[in-house]
Amino acid sequence: MRVQSLMGMGQHHLVPMIARYGALFPDVVIELTLSQRNPDMLEEGQDVLITGERQLPDSEFVAQRLGSIHSVLCASPGYLQQHGVPRSVDDLERHVCLRLQDPAYPEGWIFADEQGERTVSPQNTFMVNVAEVMAQAAKADLGIALLPSYVAAAALRNGELLRVLPGHAMHQRTIYALYPSRRYLDAKIRTWVDLLQQELPQAFARDETTMQSSSYWAQ
Repeated sequence: MRVQSLMGMGQHHLVPMIARYGALFPDVVIELTLSQRNPDMLEEGQDVLITGERQLPDSEFVAQRLGSIHSVLCASPGYLQQHGVPRSVDDLERHVCLRLQDPAYPEGWIFADEQGERTVSPQNTFMVNVAEVMAQAAKADLGIALLPSYVAAAALRNGELLRVLPGHAMHQRTIYALYPSRRYLDAKIRTWVDLLQQELPQAFARDETTMQSSSYWAQ
């Protein structure tokens, strides 16, 4: 069974689920491909694609909702000790804000509240197209990074990063499992999607609990 996912999702959540699936169905061989982009399933021959696309494909595909994620602002304790903790969106203008070059992310950070939307443009001091590398840059005291929840949560739990401006959850996306629409669905695809629907929302909930805990916020 060929499965494709965004890199961080696969690294942090899917590999443990694949291990549990393999214990239940040892005869199924899983080929996991991790990518920074969402592929064309038909062109690349994928059986199941785990995606955060805002625009879903047409009826050639079945889409099963797996939950929602968002991104949060994080920085290292060392950076915050040297530069201070931003207390408002305005404060970000005096900080080094790192830019993730990803087609799924807007160039500016969009903050929304009851007064409307405001966009902050990250500085061009450091740019990278992989969220996990952006997290490493933040851990190395380079600046403040906007990270997807599944990347940020692990770094928060181990103390390498702290969440800043915790009142803002940004870049919200719904995660889906997509697979080709077929009258007779292969049993291995059905059982894999069933496992995803059972376990991935629980993983997202654990991440959310971490991000909402003030123990992991910059004070």
